[in-house]
Amino acid sequence: MTRDSLDDLLPESDTEVHADDLFDDVSSLLRDTPESRATKAELRAHLERADVAFQALHEWLMACNPLPDPWRRFYVPRTNEPSPGSV
Repeated sequence: MTRDSLDDLLPESDTEVHADDLFDDVSSLLRDTPESRATKAELRAHLERADVAFQALHEWLMACNPLPDPWRRFYVPRTNEPSPGSV
């Protein structure tokens, strides 16, 4: 899905919320692991869900969509100006 098609699906204010939701999905799957008595099949299924969630976040970011809030707070856009002392 391209950014243009996502922009058509999500109002501008909802794109940041969607980024946050994608990030939260990945975070919760990585944080909330199955119980210690889980079978290999259960563990594999959990890992596959985490992989699908991570892939959705990756595709979102690679389409130049907004960053999730935990990353957006610290984002500083690059400028084309040389940094001090690099001249």
